[in-house]
Amino acid sequence: MKLVTKKELHALPAGTIYSNHTEHRGWHNELVSDLLVKGESLPNNVNCGFDFLISPLLPVEDTDGVVEHLWHTSREGTFDDTMLFWVWEAEDRHRLVQAILDPGNRHLVAGPTAINSDSFDIHLDHLTGDMVVRPKSAGGLQI
Repeated sequence: MKLVTKKELHALPAGTIYSNHTEHRGWHNELVSDLLVKGESLPNNVNCGFDFLISPLLPVEDTDGVVEHLWHTSREGTFDDTMLFWVWEAEDRHRLVQAILDPGNRHLVAGPTAINSDSFDIHLDHLTGDMVVRPKSAGGLQI
């Protein structure tokens, strides 16, 4: 998986599979909570920031508790350019497909996922389970 900024995700092609980055404490909590397909990037508006179309790959519950249909398209629309995202790389997507097609074959999906980024240094503390994310040019953000 690759950790990217919203600007970097905006520049990636439609069809990119990604998840929203969520803060967590240690590896016992979820690293991601959704699975999305990036659609076309919308023109960058100086007042609103980066925006693009999205489609969920998993059912999404709206604020009224109603499960929305799969494959609906909407705008990302947060207008928060400080957000981070996990882009699913080819190996991650392959392992996901194998797990869906043959969930009993654990050896097909076992093993660590490589996490990298062009914009961040990522350190996994194996003693505490914490992940520290540091922008390449700044101090750390403990997650």
